[in-house]
Amino acid sequence: MTQQLDTIFGKAGDTAIDPVCKMVVDKANPSGGTAEHGGTTYYFCSTGCQHAFAEEPAKYL
Repeated sequence: MTQQLDTIFGKAGDTAIDPVCKMVVDKANPSGGTAEHGGTTYYFCSTGCQHAFAEEPAKYL
């Protein structure tokens, strides 16, 4: 399924799933920014999702 969603924005790997709300996010322009946790970059659809993740990352992973 991820491969199909990647075609929405172009090349495979150009999208990510927001760990909070599960929306598809364009990695090149994530509306909610990014956050690093455990050596992994996470992408967010909104700042609300980014803030929720920052407060309780284990809840969303």
